[in-house]
Amino acid sequence: MNPDATSGRIPAHAATTKLAASTAKPRVPAAPPQTDVAMQVASSVHTLIEVAALAIELLATVLIICAIIAATAIYLAGLLRRVANPPAHYRQYKQRLGRALLLCLEILVAADIVRTIALDSSVQSVISLGLLVIIRTFLSWSLILEVEGRWPWQRDGSEKSVDEVIDDG
Repeated sequence: MNPDATSGRIPAHAATTKLAASTAKPRVPAAPPQTDVAMQVASSVHTLIEVAALAIELLATVLIICAIIAATAIYLAGLLRRVANPPAHYRQYKQRLGRALLLCLEILVAADIVRTIALDSSVQSVISLGLLVIIRTFLSWSLILEVEGRWPWQRDGSEKSVDEVIDDG
């Protein structure tokens, strides 16, 4: 008589076979090499665009810092020389800072556009981009008003209209 049959136990070799059969993974055909290459290229492009957006933001940050240092150094040097018209000198200082900030705001908007359009063009990210652009546009208008004393859509006295440019040509 078989001791395994009377005890109700499954023989060891049968248990191993059943365990191997139950844990065996179904065979999935390997992806063609072209798919792997395409995924690697897409990943590389994604990384490259992310790095480019980050580099643009870093550029704007460095420009802001350099502009603040340079404008402040010029302002302080003028104070040490005791400029003839301190209020005008302060106004020039504000204008230098304002122009640098305007430029950097434009650069930061470009970085946001690159990141949103190229990497994450979901509805939520596009709405976030729109809000950022609106806020930065308002800041730009405020800076132009502060620096130039006029709204962006108001013409400066030195600017010519389109009709004047055509007549001069």
